[in-house]
Amino acid sequence: MGARHILSIGAVRKIADDTRVLELARAVLGPRALPFRATLFDKSPSSNWLVAWHRDTALPLIEKVETRVWGPWSIKDGVNYAHAPREALEQILALRVHLDDSTSANGPLRVIPNTHCDGVLTDCEVQERASKSIG
Repeated sequence: MGARHILSIGAVRKIADDTRVLELARAVLGPRALPFRATLFDKSPSSNWLVAWHRDTALPLIEKVETRVWGPWSIKDGVNYAHAPREALEQILALRVHLDDSTSANGPLRVIPNTHCDGVLTDCEVQERASKSIG
């Protein structure tokens, strides 16, 4: 269960604009980094799911413009998405805020460091980097 595109909700926007959160993003992406999307995942003991190692490459866009480097396209919750080229992915950083305790027992997010600079990876390349990352 969850919701996409919730940055317009006041409490969510307040977290996204918090100096501490922005400083995390800006430390990696530079001083012009800003929030552009928020998604809520409600993972509870009764509503949980396993997510395999992957890299999100589809980004929400205001309008569909056919280009050689963006695509394929899809629509999620009425919003256009396209798989992004390397140049765009290098400017995107996902930050996750846990509202409840997150421990190794309840499935926290695992991250492969610096993959935001690796361009578009195949599923095999993601699995290879994951196996190296976790030893």
